[in-house]
Amino acid sequence: MKKLPIGTRVFDITKGWGEVIEYKNPCVTYESNMVVKFNGGGIYTYTLKGKYNSLDETPLLSLTEYSLETGGFTPITDFDKPEIGDFGYFWDTEDKDLLVFSKLIFINNFSCLKYGLSMDSTGSFFNFSKEIPQWFLDRMNK
Repeated sequence: MKKLPIGTRVFDITKGWGEVIEYKNPCVTYESNMVVKFNGGGIYTYTLKGKYNSLDETPLLSLTEYSLETGGFTPITDFDKPEIGDFGYFWDTEDKDLLVFSKLIFINNFSCLKYGLSMDSTGSFFNFSKEIPQWFLDRMNK
């Protein structure tokens, strides 16, 4: 999942509007590593999925303002979410050297992404990114 850029405005129904100010090391803070500063005061840490902690059932952070009456919740996991037709990079695990650039043609219910190299060639991978993944850039710079 792509992290929200620093400075992204987010909404929590219990705290109002805030902005992402930093990311902490997940090894130190477990799964909560996105730090948000709220306009009304207070700095709170959330998981990358917008949950206050990993035991919560549902996320609180939204890209849009929402309420119980009107709805309007837009999960932060929708930020830069892959869509059919997007071009990007596909891979299974970072320990393999295979990185493929192609067009996304299918997303199944098990988060396995499928791509097509041509009209008659398809394959499936577990990871997709619209940008060159950092693990690959690190490997190129060694």
